[in-house]
Amino acid sequence: MSCDRTTATLLAAGFIILAFALLRASIGGPGMPDEVFWAQKFLFAPGAYDMVIAGDSRVNRAVSPRVIRQEMPGQRIANYGFRSTAYDAAYLRAVERLLDRDSHPRIIILGITPHAFTPHARANNGFNDLAGTPRRALRQRVFFGRWLYSFGSFVSVEKTAIGSYDRYEFTNYADGWTAMRVEPLIPTMAVPDYRGFFADSQADPAAVDQLITTVRRWTTQGILVIGIRPPVSTEMIAVEEELSGFHEQAFVTAFTAAGGKWLAFSRHYQSYDGSHLVESAAIQFTRDLTDRIQQLRD
Repeated sequence: MSCDRTTATLLAAGFIILAFALLRASIGGPGMPDEVFWAQKFLFAPGAYDMVIAGDSRVNRAVSPRVIRQEMPGQRIANYGFRSTAYDAAYLRAVERLLDRDSHPRIIILGITPHAFTPHARANNGFNDLAGTPRRALRQRVFFGRWLYSFGSFVSVEKTAIGSYDRYEFTNYADGWTAMRVEPLIPTMAVPDYRGFFADSQADPAAVDQLITTVRRWTTQGILVIGIRPPVSTEMIAVEEELSGFHEQAFVTAFTAAGGKWLAFSRHYQSYDGSHLVESAAIQFTRDLTDRIQQLRD
């Protein structure tokens, strides 16, 4: 009899542990491993959001939906930024599909970077890498990755040092934001990489025109489309102005003529490599962005 009770107790405990793991697998959470984080982001549910923030890794690390929700409670917000993302037709369709057609207002925020219009970005970016993976495989990656993570089977997503950095830590959030904690700050670190990118691949005017055409269509559908230039270091701005072939003022003129709302920011935000913001700067930038969004909605 005692053996039966022991067996029943062990089975019950096993079911409780499994249920906890499955719950964790269903809701995700901060600190998700990269392979789970990116697959889950790619699989964000269509029609589930009031606001979608689009762009490349600068957007991924600069705009926190959780911070926006502190000032705009109840909003369903997705950070849909991917590594080196290009503003091509497939990505723009995916961004649009995330919006809830019944939401009012529907908001798309576009993080504009010169690299996003280059052939280099079209050929080498995180969104297209995931698009080439069967969805079933991505869903399995998310489910089993979270399940194993709930038992502590993954190493920490935080690294104590990497390359020239004494501290390189990051946290992936289920809403699509990656918070970076990096020391020391080296505002020229990424500059040589971008010099190399733009030496071989400059902004394509046809890619710019495609985005402007899409913005015009979105705004005529009643979508509030906001454009921002994610903050970078002064050294990075100089390289992009000199080599990228992207002309911001001409873009802003076309963007606003298509019905978009362009937001510029004068505050200095700390970047750890010249291209991406540290966590504290991203939080401040998101707060500043939120204030401007609310002004547009009022």
